[in-house]
Amino acid sequence: MNNLKLTLKLTVILCLTAMWASKIQAQNALRVDAGADLNHCIGDYTELRATVSGGVEPYTYSWTPDVELSATDVDAPIVSPMMNTVYKIVVTDAVGAVAKDDVKVKVSSKPNIFTNGTVTIQLGESISLMADAQGGTPPYNYSWKPTTGLTGPNSSNPIASPKYSTVYNVLVKDSKGCTNSGQVVVNISGDKTGSAVQYSGD
Repeated sequence: MNNLKLTLKLTVILCLTAMWASKIQAQNALRVDAGADLNHCIGDYTELRATVSGGVEPYTYSWTPDVELSATDVDAPIVSPMMNTVYKIVVTDAVGAVAKDDVKVKVSSKPNIFTNGTVTIQLGESISLMADAQGGTPPYNYSWKPTTGLTGPNSSNPIASPKYSTVYNVLVKDSKGCTNSGQVVVNISGDKTGSAVQYSGD
């Protein structure tokens, strides 16, 4: 009887030990998260990032496909794809455990910007600047700088009344976050200051 009780106790202990070991192993399992899908604008650069937890360091990384990819064996490579691409990451830890994930990079084109280029007015006159955005993904947001002498700096056609020749820069952002820029040079007839003043702010 005593031997039976001892056997039962040992069996229970072994079962509990196995359960706890399994639980600890599950909690410390190697995992990798490549994050949510990313929006990418053609011509820009986008960072991928593999966030790893658990397992045994050090980790090794392997990204595929090797398309417009700065490196395949780092945790955060830079990509610049020309079309929608699913990048897959495989992480291996020091004891050979493997974890996998993937992330889709969705590609959008930038808007094209057409402006009225270089114009000349008389001192005291006003002129409507033009930024005609095409392509990309409407609607568009506009930001003109400098704002000095400008009415409606967040519109596509602000009114400029500069006191001296000025270069107006416009940044256009579409609904996907893709940006492009253009400029309008407004020369004041008879201005003695020389070339148009360039905006140097943020």
